[in-house]
Amino acid sequence: MSIRYLIIIAAFWLSQPAVGQQINTGGDPKVDAVNFINNTLRGFNGNTVRFQALRLGLEEMHPFDAAHLDTTSIFDNLNSLSKYQQFLETFRQKTTGMLRRVTDSVGLLESRLGDTIHWKAIDRFFKNFQEESKLYVQYSLKLSNQVMATRSALIFLQTNGFDAGPDGVMVHGGKANEDLYQAQLNKIRGAAVQASDAFSATVDGTSKSNELVLGVLETLSK
Repeated sequence: MSIRYLIIIAAFWLSQPAVGQQINTGGDPKVDAVNFINNTLRGFNGNTVRFQALRLGLEEMHPFDAAHLDTTSIFDNLNSLSKYQQFLETFRQKTTGMLRRVTDSVGLLESRLGDTIHWKAIDRFFKNFQEESKLYVQYSLKLSNQVMATRSALIFLQTNGFDAGPDGVMVHGGKANEDLYQAQLNKIRGAAVQASDAFSATVDGTSKSNELVLGVLETLSK
């Protein structure tokens, strides 16, 4: 879910002539439903927007380039990777907690809205939110695999020693260690491909959500 998601929602409401004045704000459940949607998206967006920065950080790191294998760069990259992993674990915890709170709120809205088009709109939003949350959790797991594989390979180099030059990296310890290092690089490449596929799934999911949310908000404005 991107910043563009919230911008689209804001643009929709700004394009509606005095929508807020057309709805009775004195405890009107439709108003509460709109606030619920905006608060849910705002909270979720606050977590997911950092994924883009993390993904770009991984892409720009190039930790196994000879120019980035000095002692200081390895230390900095290991530190960054640890922070990335901590963020991803925290994100999954926050997402799980948020889903529980959203589920509770949806139950309250169902009892207030009854079997109406407005409740059906909220139900569509909720089911879509669950699906999109799962996509981001899966994406975070794939990124975690990439981060952990990258960190393990850097620690392997630190532990065994290496020479880095124009022709690449030569790990100390003979062919056995060299084969282990190449296997680790292949694992990182595979994890990166899976993370990229998972990222594409979140992009598709967000595109779907953009359209759905607009339809839900339009229904709630009636």
